[in-house]
Amino acid sequence: LVLGVTFKRDVSDYRNSPVLTIMERLLRAGADVLYSDPYVPKLDLPLAGGEGNNGPWNGEFIAPRVAGQHGASVGDAVNGSAWPEVATASDTSVDVVANFAWNREPGVVQLQHTALTPELLQECDCVVIGVDHKAFDFAQVGEYAQLVVDTRNAMRHVPAKGVVWGL
Repeated sequence: LVLGVTFKRDVSDYRNSPVLTIMERLLRAGADVLYSDPYVPKLDLPLAGGEGNNGPWNGEFIAPRVAGQHGASVGDAVNGSAWPEVATASDTSVDVVANFAWNREPGVVQLQHTALTPELLQECDCVVIGVDHKAFDFAQVGEYAQLVVDTRNAMRHVPAKGVVWGL
C-alpha cells in the first residue's frame, strides 16, 4: 500500500512525483500495488521502457525469483537492485495477482484510490509513506501496519506496533 502519490503534501498534482517511480518498480517486481490518496481518485501510471528496451514497456510482468521465494523487498524495488533470475507472468510457478486494470494504451496501468482503513492496513504486507498528507491518520498506520517504509519522516512521533523504516 502506497500512501500519497502527489509530488508534495496536500495537492492533487502527481506529475513528476517520485512516488510514481517507486510504484512502477514495485509493479515490475511483481508486487500487488494499491494506493491511498484523497487528492487523486484515479491514476494512469505510465510504465517506462525497461532495460534493453528502447520503446514503451511491453506490458510483461517481471517478478523476481530469489532463493525459491516469489517477491522482493520494498528496499530492493526502491533501490532498483537486480535479481539473479527473473520469471514472467506467463510462468505458472509465479503468483502474480494484479490489483489494477490494464489500460488500452500500451504501457499504462490504471489504478484507483483505496480508502485507508484498519482492515486494509492489517492486510497489507507493507505500507510506503510517499506523501504525508494531513488527511492521513498516521496513528492508525502505527496501530495496524506490520511494516512501514516512511520516506517523509511522518512516523517520527507516532508509536508503532510494527516495524518502521525511516529513509
